[in-house]
Amino acid sequence: MKGESLYDEDWKLLRHYPNQTVAAMAVQLLTAEGIPVYKLDGTIGVHLPGLGGSKVFVRGCDLDLAERLLSAEGLSEET
Repeated sequence: MKGESLYDEDWKLLRHYPNQTVAAMAVQLLTAEGIPVYKLDGTIGVHLPGLGGSKVFVRGCDLDLAERLLSAEGLSEET
């Protein structure tokens, strides 16, 4: 990952999950397969953290493989 940065890549939205736990499972699966990934968690106010869903992003060049992996594991988009 030498010289790579979140800002140097063509990052694409892979999935939006209303459930942050399922999003974390998807991130763990993709990371284990060597796919760089990042997750942005939303919130619904300060009193309900974790309920705003999560967006999972991968590099554009990894999008197809990531889609296949998530589909095979049943971690499809929930929105």
